[in-house]
Parts: sequence; structure tokens; C-alpha cells
Amino acid sequence: LLHPGTRRAASTLDSGVQRAAAAALGQAVGSLSGQNVRDGAVLVVENRTGDVLAYVANSGRLSSAPHVDGIRAKRQAGSTLKPFLYGLAIDRRMLTAASLIEDEPVDLPTSRGLYRPANYDREFHGTVPARTALASSMNIPAVKTLNLVGTDAFVRSLRTFGITDLAEPEHYGPSLALGSADVSLWDLVAAYRSLANGGVAGGLRLSPNERTAGGKRVLSREAAFIVSDILADREARSATFSLENPLATRYWTAVKTGTSKDMRDNWCVGFSDRFTVGVWAGNFSGEPMWDVTGVTGAAPAWVEIMNWLHRNQTSRAPQPPPGVLAQVVAFPHAGRSGREWFIRGTETASVRRAAGPDSHRIA
Repeated sequence: LLHPGTRRAASTLDSGVQRAAAAALGQAVGSLSGQNVRDGAVLVVENRTGDVLAYVANSGRLSSAPHVDGIRAKRQAGSTLKPFLYGLAIDRRMLTAASLIEDEPVDLPTSRGLYRPANYDREFHGTVPARTALASSMNIPAVKTLNLVGTDAFVRSLRTFGITDLAEPEHYGPSLALGSADVSLWDLVAAYRSLANGGVAGGLRLSPNERTAGGKRVLSREAAFIVSDILADREARSATFSLENPLATRYWTAVKTGTSKDMRDNWCVGFSDRFTVGVWAGNFSGEPMWDVTGVTGAAPAWVEIMNWLHRNQTSRAPQPPPGVLAQVVAFPHAGRSGREWFIRGTETASVRRAAGPDSHRIA
């Protein structure tokens, strides 16, 4: 019963989804309490409408600050921005998913001294296709891709996806490829929903009476399809995360994790054909977590929520748009071949290492 004078408000929230998301987050944060994780947040939206189905702003009684909204708070993005970087490069025909990138030690001069990016697993994988570099979240190929497209262009592209309040490009430098920008879970989920919708951006809404901004194309359908296919590729992801990990769902999903500097933030954001789910885990105080990554921190809650959403329905892979074609590609340096998707006009039957100058070093 409503008290006299109480106003009834309509919401897009689904009570079942809200309860399931809150329970999954609570279980994930509780299991990580011994690794200095106290906070988290979850946002679930419907791809077609942008309706917010679950808005779990924090971990409730487990939270260090239960009145803080972790969905609107801005935290360092980590590797969650890489899909938009590669999408821009593919859209501009600077890269294909089969393009070879050297994952090797590199020193980059910046205004603050030499910048030496390293991979999550502290290993170097040699010459890898862009597909593997993105799916396995390799850092050095991402930095090289940012050098290719330019920091200015990448910042402009992120803004079209709805990543708001970004600083000027010169503020970031090459570290932007690894997610040095601060983002909110709200903006990040909206950006991934744009990928799920074939490169068309639109606002999220909490009220069915709220009018959101109309659909705006921010990435070609072809590039959005290829990036989504890479993020769904279990084999390409295995170079860093192995074949068996929480990201491998029994139905089609495209997903990316991210961990910020010093393990202060964990992210897992991804989508099925109908839903986009984003999870953040960490501490509102900014304290580092202890030996927690996106796969062990935010991903278990993400997959638990996705499984609940698809308990009675499956998710199907998107159909390739007319401007995309499949081509069998040979990689002579690796002695293998495989099928790859290309934007029409960029396809090739063989990808070889480019001839470069001899590499000399002091032994």
C-alpha cells in the first residue's frame, strides 16, 4: 500500500534481474574479501532499447562505502578500451584482424621519460595477428596500434561512443592504449552496447518515459562485427587466458576484461545478442587488490549474471554484414592457416612479416 501523498514512479528495472545481479556481485566480492576486495558494481542493459534492467551501485553490507554509487564513479579503464582502439584501426583500413604485430620489448620516449609497456603475463609472444593481440589483451601491440591511429583520433572516437569527461589527448600519451583514462561503468556499458548494436550508439535509460538520444553510427557495421567476433573467440583468447576460463560461455557472448595500474580496478564488460553486462570490482578508497585480475575478480560475477539471463534462452552470433567476407589466410611464419573476416577490399590470402632492418645489440 502507498501512503497518502506518495508518488508512484515507473522504472525500467527488472526485479528478478536486479536480485540476481546483486546476489552475484555479493558472492564475488565476498569470495575475494581475503584479497582486499570490498566493493563492486553491476549494470545490466537491454541492447535493443537501452533499458537498464539492473543497477547495483555497490556491494551493500559488504561495501566499505555503501552510499557510494560505483556505476557513476570514474575509475581507470584498463584494457576495456582496447576493442574501440582496434575497431578504429580496422574501420580506417589501417589493420585487419589478420595483420601481424610484434609483441616484443619496446622503449617509448615520453615527456616523463621512457615508457616500457609490459604484458599482463610478463611474457612476450613474438609476432601475433591483431585478432590474438586483442582477444588475449596484449599490451605492446595495443600501444603500437595507438601509434598507428594517433591519440587525438582515438580520444575523438571514444567521445563519439559516449565516454565522457576525457582529458585532452596530450594528457595521456601511449598509456591511453592500456586504459589510463578514467571512465564510469555507465559510460563503458553504453559503449559496449554500441558494439552489440553493430556500431550504433544510443543512450541508456532508467525510466520507460525517458527519451534517449537517437541512434548514431559511431563505427561501421563491418568493423563492429569483426571486433565482436574477436571478443567472442575463445581460441584467440587462450594465448593469455587459456581455453578454460570464466569468459567461455556455452552460448555466444563477446567480452573483455580489464585491470588498472597496481590492481586498483577490475572490469568485465560484454554482451550477448540481447544483453550487455558490466561489472566493476575494487575498493572505493583506491586501495590495490591483492593478486586479483579481471578474470578472477569481475569475470565470475559477469558470467553468473549472463548465465542467469540466458537460463531459458540462447544467444546467437550476429550475421556478417554484406561488406564483410571470409577468407582463408596463410601465416607462413607460423606454419599455419585459418579463416578470417575482412572488410571487403582488405582481404588477403597470405600474411608475411615485413622485411625490416637488421636488429643489432650490444652482447
